Amino acid sequence: MAFMKDNSTGAMAEIHKLLLNTLYGRLGINDSPECIKIVSNAKAEELHLTHNIIDNFSVGQNKEYIRFHKRPDKLLCLQSGVDFYESLITEDYETLINTSSAVATAIASWSRIIMYLYIVKSHYTDTDSVFLTQPLNKNKNKG
Repeated sequence: MAFMKDNSTGAMAEIHKLLLNTLYGRLGINDSPECIKIVSNAKAEELHLTHNIIDNFSVGQNKEYIRFHKRPDKLLCLQSGVDFYESLITEDYETLINTSSAVATAIASWSRIIMYLYIVKSHYTDTDSVFLTQPLNKNKNKG
């Protein structure tokens, strides 16, 4: 992908840059252990049996606002007679985010290694950009 970004121009270069930055950001996102939804009363009752509820209230006919911990609670499942492992398997996968802080850290570290010579003489730097005191040599500037 970096090769494609370096050898593209115009809109395609921006698209490749966005894809690379999105990967870094998506893998490094902080996955909150909580979820907020508007659900039916029946679904809210199901969640009360298996999840720790932080907050909930009615928002209309047969609808509830509910804020809860994403992972089912083992003790609540035991108390309500719900199979904890079954509730883990049937968990709502929309609430889960796949992250990898190790990959995000590696991407950030490699960008710093590659940009080190320019970072030392810069005003500001980010994962993929640097603000310098003077213009960069044209053969080093790939957009």
